[in-house]
Amino acid sequence: MTYPIKIGIQEKLERFKERGLHEFIVVTGDEHAGAIHTKGFDPWDVKIQMLGYIDLTTGRKCNIASNMTWWETEENIKSKLYGKYFEPRTVYRVKGYVYELKEGETYDKWNAGIVVSEITMSGEYNAYLAQVCAEWDRPIVMESEIFGQLIYNKKYNYYSGSFNWLGTQVTLKIDDEEDNAAESLEYAEKLCRNCVEWDKTFKKSIADELTYLANNWLRDADEPEITEEEFVSRIKMDLIDISSYKNGTFYIWYDDDDIFGGHSVTVYGNFKEGVTHTRMEG
Repeated sequence: MTYPIKIGIQEKLERFKERGLHEFIVVTGDEHAGAIHTKGFDPWDVKIQMLGYIDLTTGRKCNIASNMTWWETEENIKSKLYGKYFEPRTVYRVKGYVYELKEGETYDKWNAGIVVSEITMSGEYNAYLAQVCAEWDRPIVMESEIFGQLIYNKKYNYYSGSFNWLGTQVTLKIDDEEDNAAESLEYAEKLCRNCVEWDKTFKKSIADELTYLANNWLRDADEPEITEEEFVSRIKMDLIDISSYKNGTFYIWYDDDDIFGGHSVTVYGNFKEGVTHTRMEG
């Protein structure tokens, strides 16, 4: 690719120009750019993760993982050109716009990103950004009395681990989307300490809500119908996804034993209301 190269729909940048055009040296994350289209809007939103950058206009250094953003035409989406501008784990010089902090604000993962307009260079070495990458690759661990070590997924903002739920080894996802991992962990430990009672609650909801649907699928597959007891004995818990959001929100995923053709059985709820609904999905 020949540089410099302007990217995206330049007209979309008019509203950012009052911020002043800055030059940056950035390092991208581990994946290519992704595009999202919102119904009712013509352009596509395109984002690629960056692990950090230096604002060459101001000298400010940023080691907060955030995104570079631009907008693309349908033509560039169909040709997949948008995914060819940036390679993973590569240093680039770009021009673009950053959010201007208001009084009392600080940069975080929500506002530290760059609206990019142009790429001017790729491939150079930068010691600071090499250090940012090394820090990103260093694992972050949270300790739990029940779960042991939980490993942080930096891209998706959750801690992962496992737990033996009444004889079944289950994957754990502990949410940290709002920097709330410690509180989310408390809810996860509370749930698993009372796994015997919660297991009865989950299975009753599944039996009440989905046995009729299971038998519909089995009839369509020319297989014999099953009772509620047989249904809940066949499915196996696979994942606990829990957050401190709204009184300890949880999503409990079960393997369907191919009753629903490989779809999941999911129980939704929170600690205030208990189970709120149960679905076959995925």
